[in-house]
Amino acid sequence: MSVQPKPIVFLGPSLSHKMAREHLDADYRPPAAAGDVLLAALKKPSAILIIDGYFENVPAVWHKEVLFAIESGVRVFGASSMGALRAAELHAFGMIGIGQIFEQYRSGELEDDDEVTVVHGPDGDDFRPISDAMVNIRHALRLAARESRIDQSEHDALLEIGKNIYYPERVWPRIIANAINAGLDTARMKGLLGWVRETSPNLKRDDAVLALKQLCDQGTATPIAPSFELERSIYWQDFVKAVAHQNDAGGAASALLQWAKLRAPFSVMRAALLRYLVRITTESRVPPHRSKYQGTVDAFRLERNLLEPTELVVWLERSGLDIPTFGRLMTEEQLVDELLASHDHDGIERALVDELKLAGLWSEYAAEAEAQKVAANAVGTSRPLPRDAGIEPKELLGWYEGEFGSIAPDVASHAARRGFESTTDFYVAVTRAKLAALKRET
Repeated sequence: MSVQPKPIVFLGPSLSHKMAREHLDADYRPPAAAGDVLLAALKKPSAILIIDGYFENVPAVWHKEVLFAIESGVRVFGASSMGALRAAELHAFGMIGIGQIFEQYRSGELEDDDEVTVVHGPDGDDFRPISDAMVNIRHALRLAARESRIDQSEHDALLEIGKNIYYPERVWPRIIANAINAGLDTARMKGLLGWVRETSPNLKRDDAVLALKQLCDQGTATPIAPSFELERSIYWQDFVKAVAHQNDAGGAASALLQWAKLRAPFSVMRAALLRYLVRITTESRVPPHRSKYQGTVDAFRLERNLLEPTELVVWLERSGLDIPTFGRLMTEEQLVDELLASHDHDGIERALVDELKLAGLWSEYAAEAEAQKVAANAVGTSRPLPRDAGIEPKELLGWYEGEFGSIAPDVASHAARRGFESTTDFYVAVTRAKLAALKRET
């Protein structure tokens, strides 16, 4: 007797995996990223349900991999979040949308990705949402108005306030605080916040549960015959190869590590030790705020010229990285930045001196620093800023990027990553370097 394959469900912050299992026995996976639906389709599950997926920091699910699954005879459903958005876009091709959020996207009532996007914790925290989804805020305000807890003018004002908050910062306390600052009645706003906390209206959760129940009820329903033929373009073929390579890379890891221990520069081994120490030092810390995390990802991509999503996908494939691992490493990079910014600068600088001496760089750097000191004193100050040197800040930063690499995502973040206590200290150091360079040219 053959065993019926389970449906594969991509689920994260919309509903916990524990709660989901109360409604459907399935193969539960983290939020979907580029390549995940393709790999799922190759397993020939009874169905694929996309609820949650990644949006910004890593490449999102390709439309074409959903179409590939449908063409392969797999029923593909979408609901609640990324799934609702993709189902609205691909409904005409056979992807099945479920729930109110899908209907709102399909009708055009909703258009923006940020309506369903939230900041969430890591896998170990069951992708717990940290910010509030705009669709949930709309739903709560609609219910509150229906129950006369707010009037129509308050409803409209709160809706506008919520929408104008950048999604990583979008939480109910901030919405209420902004509403009170805008002149809405304090007592009524605090009452609304209390009601939201007590009742927890959550349309994303409700749509996710509805989708799970529908899959449970449908059981082994016959797949929908596709009404299209998927074009195997060169880009699609490259994508399939990249995803397949990532999926097969794990088996070679052991042999690769043995070789790396023999061949890799010792600096790489020391960097691995540093990363391990960072992990055990920060394992109990709250994950970085979404906006800061995104800044780290943006800086990483700018430094490596991975500006287009397809470029990042190819780079990940070439580097043997999958999407979840890349996300984890970027989180660690942000934690390193935060550790550098929060720890004793004097202690770090003493350690830096020791490392320079061990690396044999001390005399070279000391000579250059002395030349910079002389050049700075020539303009009348030991701590020159661009205006003291007669240089526009934009011109100075352009020179810096040409000499030392990209400043990303912004000057303040870059300065902190380089170990400067302030942006002013960074500008002083760059101005000194530029003055010394100008002196050498003359």
